[in-house]
Amino acid sequence: MKERYCSILMKKETLGNDYFLYKPIDIIEGTLNDDIFETNMGKEYLAMYDAVLSKSEYEYCFANAIKIDELNKMYGLDGTDICDQLARYYEDYNSLIYIGHVSLDNSKIETKEIDLYNLDKSLLTEEITPEKFSNILMSFLGEKEEYIKIKEEMLNLFNHYDNKYKIESISYKKKEQELNELFKEEKKTLNVKELYEETKKVVKGQDEAIKDIVASIEIDSYAKNPSERNRCLIVGKTGCGKTEIIRTIGNLVDRPFVRTDSTQITVAGYVGGTIEGNILLPLLSMCNGNLEKAENGIVALDEIDKKGSSSNDDVSGRGVLNSLLPFLDGTEFNVKYNNRIYRFDTSKLTVFALGAFMNILDYQTKNVLGFNNQIVEKKEITLDDFSKIGMMPNEFIGRFPVLVMMNELTLDNYIDILVNSKNSGLKFYENYFKEIHNVNLKYTDKFIEEVAKKAMDLKLGARSLKRIIEDSIKDVRWNIMTSDCQHNEIILNEETVNNPKIYKIN
Repeated sequence: MKERYCSILMKKETLGNDYFLYKPIDIIEGTLNDDIFETNMGKEYLAMYDAVLSKSEYEYCFANAIKIDELNKMYGLDGTDICDQLARYYEDYNSLIYIGHVSLDNSKIETKEIDLYNLDKSLLTEEITPEKFSNILMSFLGEKEEYIKIKEEMLNLFNHYDNKYKIESISYKKKEQELNELFKEEKKTLNVKELYEETKKVVKGQDEAIKDIVASIEIDSYAKNPSERNRCLIVGKTGCGKTEIIRTIGNLVDRPFVRTDSTQITVAGYVGGTIEGNILLPLLSMCNGNLEKAENGIVALDEIDKKGSSSNDDVSGRGVLNSLLPFLDGTEFNVKYNNRIYRFDTSKLTVFALGAFMNILDYQTKNVLGFNNQIVEKKEITLDDFSKIGMMPNEFIGRFPVLVMMNELTLDNYIDILVNSKNSGLKFYENYFKEIHNVNLKYTDKFIEEVAKKAMDLKLGARSLKRIIEDSIKDVRWNIMTSDCQHNEIILNEETVNNPKIYKIN
């Protein structure tokens, strides 16, 4: 029986007639025969030295092959499984690049190993000049984050070798300017006022809540560890905009956002969702495997109130909340994505907990009415209420020091959403009819008011507006899509809301 090996899969880039660059892109398993690695899937790869010799013929090769038994000796001492061992082996090599050089007559073959995160100046020679080295890195490294990590080291190398070799083609100051342009980073510090104003254009009637959430994300961008994070527990009835605020801000700051339904998560060992599958894997997928970006994502644990329970043994309730504590405190999870195992560190995530907590809101409402329905001072909700009334563990609630209470939407709020929100379904159809069919969509004030009233009656919050708009516009939409006549204008009125066949078209 053939011995099993694992190896690092390398991708080759041509840098000229006599230079090639190799960078680790994956880990593979299979057998090794005469410097040919055959994977479990039947693919064959040459060793890197042979691939250098063959110049541009082969795009991929393998390097650093090791027996699976040896891998277990190196990484299996702490009881890790084979997937984890493979992931660690890959991590030891994924910052390395190899420069291959073959003379034109194939009389000289050379490979040099360079660690991007610990660049060794002695590895540069007159054959690999700073100019060639800059081209190597600029032409090969595809992700901006990797450029940023090595920017300072690159500039130092250019400065050092520019003086040593008097390379006239490289001016350090000019190269520094070019690199600064290339490495221009997006602002890490959030423009709080702009975030607030832009989010208000999407979510209506929640100005104070938006302030608290924007401030929380700003503080999180500064916090160095989970204990410093300003996490928010966001409470409000369905459809009031809890998730939309976080989603909008996440888009504005270019951070991946995942909303997970907490009711789908169970404790380990039971049928149901997991932290890895429901939270971390979607983040990695959104970032195309960019671990650093995924680890700085934003997570909304929705429907968290449904996990409230009086028993720690409740595998779908309080037990899940207890299992989330390490996730909130910052720990590493093994996450498989695209046939690779990633060690996902949750300590940098920004996490929000969302819920309606109707039992607490109902309790608050009862305290508004006194004897003979006389209105008395409204009881202020505190974090203590979530453990006593909401049956949430103190340990979990304690991880969310900021309580954000969402407003219940008023009729004016619904109207504002319809007419002014960037996410208004009505605005969508205005643009659609104009751009696709060259038809102006108009509506009366009574139409807007009737839609808003109907949405309030449904008690589903802002999300009910889209449903009502869809029902109201379906007949006129079909008419416009299928008509051979050129129409200029559609007018929706009060009657259209309850009977979509009633509208005006000119």
